[in-house]
Amino acid sequence: MVVTGHIIHKRLRIKDFVDIIKYYSTEQIKCTDHTFFRLSEKQRKEFLNCEKLKIYITEKIPIFVGIQNNGCYAIYYSFNKMNALKMILDVKPNNISIITFYIINKVTIPKMKYEK
Repeated sequence: MVVTGHIIHKRLRIKDFVDIIKYYSTEQIKCTDHTFFRLSEKQRKEFLNCEKLKIYITEKIPIFVGIQNNGCYAIYYSFNKMNALKMILDVKPNNISIITFYIINKVTIPKMKYEK
């Protein structure tokens, strides 16, 4: 079942996204109770934690950025040769909440043109 709020309706230029988030400090980026709910405790310790996710947001350049129908940002970062890290972010004027993240195959990254 597809939740219409989660559908990406607009592709955002990577530069525009980087310009939006460059003014946020790591202290303004928060993980939510929902961020890691898919992972076991062992995976949380060994795999990705909130600090590592913050590094992706503040230091790495995404490979795709989209805005979902619900207003959240869907951000895709290269994770390894075959996979991408997809993060769902709620960007507010004073903070960024990391709603959740997934490791996905790169072939599933949306192929959308930029809207003018």
